[in-house]
Amino acid sequence: MGLNPKNLESRSNFKKLAMKKVFEKINMTPKQALYVVLLALLIVFILQNMESVMAKFLFFDFKMSLLVIIVAVFIAGVLTSKDLQRK
Repeated sequence: MGLNPKNLESRSNFKKLAMKKVFEKINMTPKQALYVVLLALLIVFILQNMESVMAKFLFFDFKMSLLVIIVAVFIAGVLTSKDLQRK
């Protein structure tokens, strides 16, 4: 069981087929799986940052929940990316 190129190629093909079957079984593309993982990480990040913070924007100072700021920036990013994809 050395480093035979044919052996490595068949292992690589096996891994690709196995991943393809997993995604077919759960009816999800790899891109969608990445989105689910990123969303889960975002939720964990938000839950760990729920305290109030002092925010400054231009001439305004206001105290706001960090959760609200994170969600607002996330939504702005999603809307911006969708708008840029259309062009």
